[in-house]
Amino acid sequence: MSFAAYIKRGVLYFILIVLLFLQSCQKITLGSSKPDKLIDKSTMEAVLVDVYLISAAKKMIRKKLEKEKIQPSLHVLSKYNITQEDFALSQRWYLEHTDVYLEMLKNISKKLDNNHKFTEDIIKKQKDFLEQQKKDASKNKDSCKSD
Repeated sequence: MSFAAYIKRGVLYFILIVLLFLQSCQKITLGSSKPDKLIDKSTMEAVLVDVYLISAAKKMIRKKLEKEKIQPSLHVLSKYNITQEDFALSQRWYLEHTDVYLEMLKNISKKLDNNHKFTEDIIKKQKDFLEQQKKDASKNKDSCKSD
């Protein structure tokens, strides 16, 4: 199974489970107030896309990450200038507002699907390019022999 397919399958299963859970819960508000530094919806979606991709990739390169003591999720938060506390509070708030979170998950799913299609297109183009190079090399080799 390709890396991209592995990522897509894991992320889609996770999103499906969350969607089913949220759909069954309707709107449940647990009463937490809106955090002072609530991460805006579009930024939160971008962060979660990165977190899901890293989560899938970590399964493939876990040993290397452990050996070098790298915590990719911290790099994602620093990429967006977000503290762990702000992320945790924002995630909690969005989880408590299931209608908003459900919409976010649908957007995230679309972004991951587009990313998967883009990755597959790049891989296909690279394979086609390499096959063409092999054919060209083979033709050049054959023309050298006949001379």
